[in-house]
Amino acid sequence: MSKSWLSSWLVNNYIRRCAQLCPRNVLRLFNDVSTTKKLQDAVSAIVRWRVFSTPRDMFDVFSYADFQIAYVVSTHSLSAHLLAYWLTELRKISTCLPVYFSSVVILHVARRAAIIGFDDELMDILVAVVAESTPTIYCLENVYLAALYYTAGEYQTVIDHCTLVLRSQDHSQCRLHVARGEILPKLTTTLTLC
Repeated sequence: MSKSWLSSWLVNNYIRRCAQLCPRNVLRLFNDVSTTKKLQDAVSAIVRWRVFSTPRDMFDVFSYADFQIAYVVSTHSLSAHLLAYWLTELRKISTCLPVYFSSVVILHVARRAAIIGFDDELMDILVAVVAESTPTIYCLENVYLAALYYTAGEYQTVIDHCTLVLRSQDHSQCRLHVARGEILPKLTTTLTLC
């Protein structure tokens, strides 16, 4: 196996395939890669194009995800199974999309609760979101859920959620969050987590 054969194989099997994704002006550079300099220029053009296009591609992906998340949450019946599915799929794309999704779900629940009142279905959705949430907001979500259960008079469930907070293994981020008392129903003090 010679150096020139290996180089030719690499160009034909990999680099030209990458070039197929590029604009025509970059693709045309591969019409003549007869010298090392021309090949280097063509490969550099692919790299420059990719570096330039990556932020735009990511913006497009996140914009589409943003729209889809709002659409799904507002038009589909939410369930624990559906929430788990979406959070699993969003984690494959980015670490911030599941947090965004959870936030949209919580806002959706708040809007529905303001219109129709807080019921068991909405509470189940919130519990499912908390169960699937990232550790950094787990404690805060449980404190707010405890407050909601407190207003409903379900004191054992309040104790259960507070116990989850106290038993949480990772409190490294908890000191960054404060549950503001003025936004908790019927509670007027500020609760500092951990």
